Amino acid sequence: LNITDENFSAVIMQKLQGSSLKKLSLRNSRLGLGSIQILAKIVAKPECILSSLVLWNCGLSCSAMQTFWKALMVNSSITHLDLCCNSQILDEGIAELCSALRLSNQTVRRLLIAAVGIGSAKTCQAIGDMLVACRNLKYLDLSENAIDDKGMASIAAGIGQSTSLETVLLLNAKGFGAAGVGALADCMLKNTNPPKIKLGCLRVDRQEAAKLRTTLSRNPVAWKHMEVFWDTQSIADFAGVVKQCRQLEEVKIPSVRRMLILDGCAGWDLRVQTAIEHLIETLILTDSIRSLAVTDTALVGNAEVLSKYLARTKKLRKLKFIYGSMSGWNVPVFMNALSSNESLVELDFGDCRITSCPELAAALCQNKTLESFVCYDFEAKEPGFSQMAASLSL
Repeated sequence: LNITDENFSAVIMQKLQGSSLKKLSLRNSRLGLGSIQILAKIVAKPECILSSLVLWNCGLSCSAMQTFWKALMVNSSITHLDLCCNSQILDEGIAELCSALRLSNQTVRRLLIAAVGIGSAKTCQAIGDMLVACRNLKYLDLSENAIDDKGMASIAAGIGQSTSLETVLLLNAKGFGAAGVGALADCMLKNTNPPKIKLGCLRVDRQEAAKLRTTLSRNPVAWKHMEVFWDTQSIADFAGVVKQCRQLEEVKIPSVRRMLILDGCAGWDLRVQTAIEHLIETLILTDSIRSLAVTDTALVGNAEVLSKYLARTKKLRKLKFIYGSMSGWNVPVFMNALSSNESLVELDFGDCRITSCPELAAALCQNKTLESFVCYDFEAKEPGFSQMAASLSL
């Protein structure tokens, strides 16, 4: 439902009482106090079978949600609760929600509270306490909130003691730096079954990046479970971590060039390519990576260093490019490396533009280990396409 009139939303809520709905999505609706009070009555009923409730961007406020928090304490059916993009719930409202979940509710498994106005250390402490108490919570989205290092430490403490959490999203969360990431890394060592934590793009200065390098290089568990995107200022430090941490199995190179363009950095192209090539050279030395993803194909320059890695690696099983073009690549060198590679099982070019060519066909035919080839933007031209089809049919 997408209800923009508060009075009409109250009428709809009245009609929903006694219904047998299991899923209710009210994305982008305007829910006034009356609507929330009726919804609270529905949720509080013992016979309520509603399992999924989405209140995304519904103009919810802290004061309006108080009756709903009380209803949630006695509810035993809701497993998926989405309150994202309600920026007026604020710290007080989220603290009350966490209290309700911590004291009574053991049903919610997926809690989405991105962009709800979290900003205080006290609220982060409430979130941490809730994580310890809620034994069935598996998924938590805290993206787009203001969480400083102190607040992140409180959340990390809760993650470290959680026995059920599987995924935590902190995408575009602002305010924390190296200390906050370090706290999250430390919590991985305390949890016997640590969750996957996605931090998104982490912008730190070189001094903080050096601290992260020291902290994370001693913690291989964190590298397996934390997804962090690095900017060009810290790629060199990241390469140092890769060199020291031989248990790291997955690496994703983000589109740092776009961030630098937006920041107006001069000479970004050469700087980024040099840093990425240094990182790939490190991968050649360690040869521990099983999965490598490159966000933008332009990041690898002419791809000659990547080709050298592909020709030498004995461990890489999955290589993925997300978007971009091969126009600047030394294509024959890359295809020769692909032909001789003895470890790759999956090759995914995603939305990268590829022009059919005999070199690609020959490489796919000559490679002895490749089982999967994916490309969504294939430009078929004759006679190249016919040659490729003929080669693959052999």
